[in-house]
Amino acid sequence: MLAALAAAVQAWGAGGSDPRKLVLARSDLPVGAKVIAERSGATPTLPGTHGARALFKASRHFEATYRLPTKDVYSGAFVFASQASARSGFAKLSRSLEAGHRPATMSRLGDAQLTTYVVADGLEHQFIVRRRNVVWELDVVDWNAVSRGKSRAAAFALARKQQALVG
Repeated sequence: MLAALAAAVQAWGAGGSDPRKLVLARSDLPVGAKVIAERSGATPTLPGTHGARALFKASRHFEATYRLPTKDVYSGAFVFASQASARSGFAKLSRSLEAGHRPATMSRLGDAQLTTYVVADGLEHQFIVRRRNVVWELDVVDWNAVSRGKSRAAAFALARKQQALVG
């Protein structure tokens, strides 16, 4: 009985096993956000990475993409069968980032995390975080960034909201 209770507490602490409940909803975003796409299944999009799709086929995932007047937001959650497989998936995803991503220092959001930014047509902030058996990713592209600091603060506020969903 004690083992069953411990398993239930761990599952609850990891946000449960439904990845739909672990991504940002439109209500989590500023007013005016529009849903562009929602996907689940065995082939996640994983923006900002290359060759990583196959690494996440063993996970259950859900991803949503939103458009705001000056931003695009991608929120994805990948629920693995174990912490070890999530650790492996996180490491492989971290290594698959495309060139141009620069490390950014942010407050800790999970057991392991990689935060980057890239300046191209807009300022993109990317968070890849592992928390127990869940790997979540948040990409915020700020098309009209006034300053890197303000853009980073707005992206980090969204990352904290996603962190709260995961637990």
